[in-house]
Amino acid sequence: MRVITMGRKIKNIMGSEQGATSVLVVFMMIVLVTLGAFAITSARVNYRFSETAVEWNQMFYALDSLGEGYLRDVDEKLARAQTRAVAYFVKEEYAAESPAADIPVYIHDEIHAAWLESDDKTAALQEGAESLYKDLVFDMLWDLTGEYPGMNLQYGEQISADVEFTAMPDETELGITVSVAVQPFTNYAVMAEDGDNVVVENIITDAPRFRINEWRQWQVPPESDYTPSLFDFDFFDFPG
Repeated sequence: MRVITMGRKIKNIMGSEQGATSVLVVFMMIVLVTLGAFAITSARVNYRFSETAVEWNQMFYALDSLGEGYLRDVDEKLARAQTRAVAYFVKEEYAAESPAADIPVYIHDEIHAAWLESDDKTAALQEGAESLYKDLVFDMLWDLTGEYPGMNLQYGEQISADVEFTAMPDETELGITVSVAVQPFTNYAVMAEDGDNVVVENIITDAPRFRINEWRQWQVPPESDYTPSLFDFDFFDFPG
């Protein structure tokens, strides 16, 4: 009887060890499956983030290119206004009773009167040249509002021109804001000489025609309360 009882105990012990091994194997499989699911989820999330980052970078570079194009267009207009203001004095248009069609009448009248009557003609003509350049700049920059619908042009002590470029990839608004201020007409000196002659001298060469007040890239993230669950994707939905 003791032998039979001991044999049963041995069988029970062996059965218990086999059961524990089975439980351990099942537990390890659960752990491996869970870790594998986390790894796949992490890879999928990283892939989506990398795709979004690439798309945003492409859009930002495209917007940056638009901003550079805007600066070129502004500088071209300012160069034309500068050339026209200089030509007004070089060609002695100030001496005519009536101005050309592209010259504001009230500014021409002020310059013409200063040339005829002012005691300090050089100072008066320089002031008139700056006013003429400023009005020419505003008129020429106004032509750009047709090409840049969001352009904000302000006429103050200095003329400023602001514009925004936006894009919306994946419902995420991206943009760039560019703001410039026009430099005054100080790189040219308008001087009155003997005999009522007027001389225009370029006293500052290669001077910038505008100053960049702001160059800012921004992003408005999409509003969403959605939080994906662990298994909210297809395990086989990876790019081939």
